[in-house]
Formats: sequence, structure tokens, C-alpha cells
Amino acid sequence: MLDEASIRVRQGLGLAIVGVGIAGGAIGAAYVGALHVLGRVIGPEHHAAGIQLLIFIAVGGLVALITRLWGETGNVELLVDNIHVMGGADDVRSLRPLIPTSLLCVASGAGMGPEAPLVQTTGAFGTLLGSRRGHSTTDVRVLTITGMAAGFTVLGPRLPGHGTTIAEMTRTTGRDWLLAAREAFIDLQSCCADVSCVGLSMGGILSLLLAREFPIKRLVLLSTPASLPGYAIYLAPLLSPFVKVLPKIDEKKGLNSLEARSYHICYNEGIPVRQAWHLHGLIRKAFAALPAVSSETLLIQSLGDEYIPPDSIHRIYERLGSARKEKIFLDISNHTITVDYEKDYVAEEVARFLSS
Repeated sequence: MLDEASIRVRQGLGLAIVGVGIAGGAIGAAYVGALHVLGRVIGPEHHAAGIQLLIFIAVGGLVALITRLWGETGNVELLVDNIHVMGGADDVRSLRPLIPTSLLCVASGAGMGPEAPLVQTTGAFGTLLGSRRGHSTTDVRVLTITGMAAGFTVLGPRLPGHGTTIAEMTRTTGRDWLLAAREAFIDLQSCCADVSCVGLSMGGILSLLLAREFPIKRLVLLSTPASLPGYAIYLAPLLSPFVKVLPKIDEKKGLNSLEARSYHICYNEGIPVRQAWHLHGLIRKAFAALPAVSSETLLIQSLGDEYIPPDSIHRIYERLGSARKEKIFLDISNHTITVDYEKDYVAEEVARFLSS
């Protein structure tokens, strides 16, 4: 039933989703371009302290005038709440004050202004397009989330041995994976002021290890294990010199959704023995590092996850050193929650947290 509903929602939405994604990217490029131009005029790196203070005062006055004339700028929390209720933004007119006030505040280096302006703008564009084309609330929700996603700068590194063949996986190590994640983070840090990490399963472990090394603002840990289930993993060092891959067919692929299983690609034909031991080592390092991690953190795990210990989310949450941390539990998904039944809800919550 849920699979059929998912298919029906997406019929006829393909062009709209692509359109929102392309337009969102164009809006983002235009916004960043305007930000660079304005930054050269009122940015703090171009003026002495006294002049910059006057610029701050002028920007504050302009922001007060804009909000007085055009109203409040809105916020991401309200946008996410409205996604649940009506599929998207309730009033796109809030973009009138949002765009100029955010440009002025960010370009001047002032510590004020609306939160996540680009995400709000591209998300509202998705709502506007969906509403004007007469789409249902459910479809408007999809287009709004697509727009919000277009407002983020995202880098998804392909870790060594991943996305190819299990034979290639057997030639990699935990050090290779962590090094690739570290290089991707440094690349993103070179072009973005604030960098957050979102990781699924082992990706969550790598995100925690990065947070121990770098000033990461926010972490999102999805289906992240606090340990590997059972004790068989301790036999891996003895077995790995003789067996590279332990045959084991995983027909579920970490999913409850039959539709998602039909297109999801993963290594479900066996377990790379040496690599499982390396994963075990990374998990232990990440767990030991938890008290030193101060990033704001969102943890999401399904109650039906059959692949990691069910108490993983509690153990990580309790040991985590973050002052701000949230837990969200899912009901009907399995391990790969980004493509399972509750994937849209996961996307909404991740977008909300990263934008807050």
C-alpha cells in the first residue's frame, strides 16, 4: 500500500522536481553572486573598525525599515511546521523582506538576520510552483523539500571501495575511508563558512571522528551504530587471512520498502571480513571520542532497525558532549532510513535541523 502511494505521488512530478532543482540552483548562484558584490562594498575586511561600526548601524537601520514596511522575514521552524500541515510555506510574501535583510546582514558580517535565508527562499519557490500548478498537498510537500535541498551546498564523497564492487571493497581499509571523508570536509570548508556533516550508518561514525578533529557546527547521525551486534566480529582477525568475503545474501538490503529494494544498490551478497574488523575499530574510536564532540547533533534511528544494536541511539546520546542534541525515532523503516518508508520525514527533519 505504501509503495503504491509513493509511486502515485511521483507520477507527473518528474519535470516539476527537476525544474525546482534547477531553479533553486540558479537562485542560489544569483544570491551568492549578489552577496559577493555587496560584501566588497560593506564587508568588514574592506574597512577600518570605526567605519565598519557605522556600516553596522546603517544596516541595522535599513533592516528595521524593511521589516517595518514589508513585515517579518519568517523562519525555518515555521516553514517545516507548515510542510507537515499544508505541504509548504503559508505565505511566500515573506521573501520580500527576507532576501534584502539577509544580504545586508551577511555581507556586512553582522551577527544578526534571518536564519537559513537561501533554504527558505528555494523552499518557498518549490511551494509557489507546486501551488500554482494545482498539485496536491503531498506533491507540494515534495517540491518544497526539493527546493530546500537546492538551498544547501552539498558534497557527498564516494568512499574508497564503495559504489563499485565488493572485490574492490576488500582492498580498502578504515584509514582509507576516514582519509577520504577528511579530504572532502576540507574541500567543502574551503568554500563554505559553516560546514555540517550528515552520515548514515558508518557515515555517522566518520562524521563523529571528523567532529573530533574539526569545528563542525552540526552533526546528523542516521542509523549510527554504537557497536556491532553480537560477538562474531572478534573472530574476524583470525578469519581474514583465509576468507576475504563471508557469503551472506541480504535480501532486505536494510530496507522494509519493497519499492526501495528494487532500485537500491548495495553490497548484499556477503560481508568483507577484514573491512568489518576495520569498521569495528572505527566505531570504538568514535565512541571513545563522544565526550569531546561539542557539535549540535541530531540522531535518528528506527525502532525497526535490524542491523545495529537497538540501544545505539541512547548510548551515543548519553555519552555525547554536545550541549544541544536531539533524538528522533522512526516506526516503520529499517536501517537505510534515507530511502525507506519514512524518507520524506527524515529529509524534512534533517533540513529543519541544519537550518535552525
